[in-house]
Amino acid sequence: MKYRPVRVTVWPPRGLPRLGWTLYRMGSTPASGGVEAMPSTGNEYYYNAQLIGSTLLKDGDITLFGLRYSDASTSDTTSVSLNERYPINTAWRVNPRMRVDYRVNQPGDTDQWIYAPSMLVDYLWRKRYRFELETGGEWSARQLSDATEDTQAYFVYLGYRADF
Repeated sequence: MKYRPVRVTVWPPRGLPRLGWTLYRMGSTPASGGVEAMPSTGNEYYYNAQLIGSTLLKDGDITLFGLRYSDASTSDTTSVSLNERYPINTAWRVNPRMRVDYRVNQPGDTDQWIYAPSMLVDYLWRKRYRFELETGGEWSARQLSDATEDTQAYFVYLGYRADF
């Protein structure tokens, strides 16, 4: 049996938060080729709200503030995010971002805090080519029954885009 996600997004008038809701369910899979069968996830629910502002710090900037809650089969997660797109001039733009998650993992009700900052710098060349450099990380602290599990991950991304 195939399932498709159901999404509802409300785009209200300017100045009000954008609201969204998603229902997702992954069907079960049979055992095959030595891989165990997987049960269905059951219904998973995702709720989000986002405020978008422009020209708050400087003409041409865009600020996004987001809240998200997920009620999923393996965890319940509350997320807060802040994203600022800041033009330095017509060619250069910086985009600092920060996301903080609080997750209760199932089974076992273990708590987990996740901090994920990143910075994107992009350069527009000849109004057609965009060069990007992004770097960031993710720090996690998960409280287990008798210990804390700390993890860190880092990334660097370098890329370009050409508009035709």
